[in-house]
Amino acid sequence: MHRDTKAKKITIQPSNNKSRTINIKKNAQIVEWITNKNQLNKKIITKIKIAANTKVDYIFLLDKKFNSDFIENRIIEVEDNVKINSWYCYLGGEKNQINLNYKIKSNAKIKHKTIFLAKGNQEFVFNDNYEFLSPNSTGKFNIYGILKNNAKSNNLANIIVNEKANKIKSRINIKLHLLGNKTQGLMLPRLDINNDDVQAGHSASLANISQDELFYMQTRGISKTMAEKLMIDEIFSNFNKELFSEKIAKHIKL
Repeated sequence: MHRDTKAKKITIQPSNNKSRTINIKKNAQIVEWITNKNQLNKKIITKIKIAANTKVDYIFLLDKKFNSDFIENRIIEVEDNVKINSWYCYLGGEKNQINLNYKIKSNAKIKHKTIFLAKGNQEFVFNDNYEFLSPNSTGKFNIYGILKNNAKSNNLANIIVNEKANKIKSRINIKLHLLGNKTQGLMLPRLDINNDDVQAGHSASLANISQDELFYMQTRGISKTMAEKLMIDEIFSNFNKELFSEKIAKHIKL
């Protein structure tokens, strides 16, 4: 697990306000953990402003205890020479809609990972826009989804490079893991490039959780439910490897 002993440790408390602004002015390791629907307004707007020349590790967790619709428009404004590692994990909610908008200035380095688990009749709609405003920045954006039962997800992700933002390097990768033949997953990565001096790409893939492996584990005396849990937790373990919080990592599982 990644730890920065010099970074300030910050816990972001949920807010019942319709909108809020989070200002990050120094190097920080931040945890935002939402467990209770009573902690939030039904629809929220969150703006995060990250000051120049800072290094930020940010964990967001929508806990599986959260049992209501989650609707958020989140804007992350990244100033010059910022380095960000972000891990966003969505386990709870019912009908969820998440709009994530990065506004990235020059010489920034962004690594952003999202993982979600949708089960039962849960629905997730993700609409991500990663907008590069100025030159010489990099962005790696990875989205992992696990769907089981009757769950549905729409994953829309867009790299936007403005005319003045040359020498950008960025990529989107989306991967969905399906468990069951009633799940529905849509993936639409896009590139909106307005400068010729850019390296950008995307990928999208589907993977069915192996029925053969499930059967094999059952022949070894492991119940189907436990076999599914072990296979899903293995996907989560890969996501958790770089987290700086062991406490959070223990909660990111089926």
